[in-house]
Amino acid sequence: MYEKFPVEVTDVVLTNPQALREPTTKDLITMWNHPEVLRQHLSTIPEPTVATQLAESAMRGRLALAKNLLRKVTEMKEAIAPRESPILSTAFAEKSYKRKFAIWNSFPINHLPIEILQEVFRFIILSVGDTSRVTANRLLLTSVCQFWRSVALSDKILWNTVYFDDPAPWARSLTFVERAASAKLDIRIDEPRARPRRRPVGHGSAPPTPPPSPPSITPQQMDTLLDVILSKYAQLRILIVVVNRWDTARAVMRRFADAGEAVALERFELHRGQVANLNAWIPEQHNSSEAYQPYPLCDGLTPRLSWLCLSGMNIDWKRFSPVGLTTLDLRRIPQGVLPDGDTFRRILSSSPKLRRLSMSNAGPQLESRDVAPKPVPLPALRELLLGDCSVEYATRCLAQFDAPNILCLTLLNMANVSHNGLFVYLTGRYPKVEILSTYTLDIHGTTENKAAIVKWLDSMPKLALIKVAQMPLPYVDCFMEDPRQYDAEPVEPDTEDSSQRHVIAPLLSGFHCTHMPKDAILQFINRRSRLGAPLKKFYTPQMFAELGLRAEGMKEIRDTGVNVKVMYHNMATDEEQQLLARL
Repeated sequence: MYEKFPVEVTDVVLTNPQALREPTTKDLITMWNHPEVLRQHLSTIPEPTVATQLAESAMRGRLALAKNLLRKVTEMKEAIAPRESPILSTAFAEKSYKRKFAIWNSFPINHLPIEILQEVFRFIILSVGDTSRVTANRLLLTSVCQFWRSVALSDKILWNTVYFDDPAPWARSLTFVERAASAKLDIRIDEPRARPRRRPVGHGSAPPTPPPSPPSITPQQMDTLLDVILSKYAQLRILIVVVNRWDTARAVMRRFADAGEAVALERFELHRGQVANLNAWIPEQHNSSEAYQPYPLCDGLTPRLSWLCLSGMNIDWKRFSPVGLTTLDLRRIPQGVLPDGDTFRRILSSSPKLRRLSMSNAGPQLESRDVAPKPVPLPALRELLLGDCSVEYATRCLAQFDAPNILCLTLLNMANVSHNGLFVYLTGRYPKVEILSTYTLDIHGTTENKAAIVKWLDSMPKLALIKVAQMPLPYVDCFMEDPRQYDAEPVEPDTEDSSQRHVIAPLLSGFHCTHMPKDAILQFINRRSRLGAPLKKFYTPQMFAELGLRAEGMKEIRDTGVNVKVMYHNMATDEEQQLLARL
């Protein structure tokens, strides 16, 4: 958001919110029309009341005055052009600022056609990513005035995305479902979260006592909730369930097993938390032969399903027959309840439009002899994630399909990568990869491993962004190697500043990292510059920026000339956003 403004102005905005309410002359000239400045100003204005409302004629008068003053300042600026006057520039920003708010105050929003006003309301609701803000904005819209309330309540689409994050018995969320009427339903059921306690007055800097965690959703509560949801089964388009307890997650699968054909269901996700050890996948009190019997998903009838994510739960894979999957995401499922190799390949074969495949501590059941005689072609696959498994298992998984058009590749949490088999296998398989993410790969620093990694990286010439976390430094150093010295007939490498040097990932412009020493980061940035392939952007999570690199480290990185961006929550990098736009 802030890349369009000078660094010193950006720093004022980020570190001193008061500067947004009382901007300096330089800030005002540069940033008067910046959305964050306007948003901060709006947040300081009291809510209007009947007593403070101006008559329509008075609002039009203010707007006419603001326009007239701005016109006079503009004429004076034009009269002295090309010279500039700080006084006139400040006056121009001030009058422009006031004119904008005069336009907002005088805009006859209630005179808009109902369908246009509903579109405005939808934008207000659906343009925010924070679920709590979505709910708050809905409630705010219905409390402004009777007219807005009637407009909001008459729009089914405004209520059809429901986040069940309020405490049982979910009165608020169930009201939203009722207001959605016959619209398609997008539902997320989440465990209730503890509300943070405010710091008590008069207690200095002592942190507040953490609130107790609310009780988890029980199977009985889930059954009651699903009674309502399944009464609108034909409207259910998206269902995402996040629960902690095994028996609650099992209750979800039981209810959907015999629900019949899911005529509208496009996305189904079931996440079970607290599954740290797959050897104790089923809690001891629920461990029985019946517990291992899988339930079919919607009686095996999901004609519109395009997105399936299962974390800590399984289904009856034999009865799962998708026809249009675009996303298959499996996490933390033990081998004994995963699809066998033949079933897994059948699922892939029936999903020619599959674009995202993620397997973390999950995948197909593969015997040592189970190597696909002919890999399943997946020409549409663009994103592949593989992790939390052995190198041998990862290699056998990759042999099950052929996906030459992958653009985003993620490898994570592979311990004891003591040989180069995986990297040799990967070399040349995915030449179109643009974003490579590697997290916590325990790579042994042998000569054979280094040679294999260098050759593998060199086989992805379109790399634009790399993301690393808790990776050994020799891995990062491989991006500065000359791969020709690892040929059968090695070539003596040129110096790093030589124009003849062969550069790995010559298009690499972005570097996203965490848990990496500051000096190693600086060395990587500087060495890439000497190679003639300088990085343009450096990304790092907020916590690592504040606690790991700190302000002085961030300044040193910024002084190298790269554009430094601190990432908040699940922000996407510029490269990821651009790739998503192309897809």
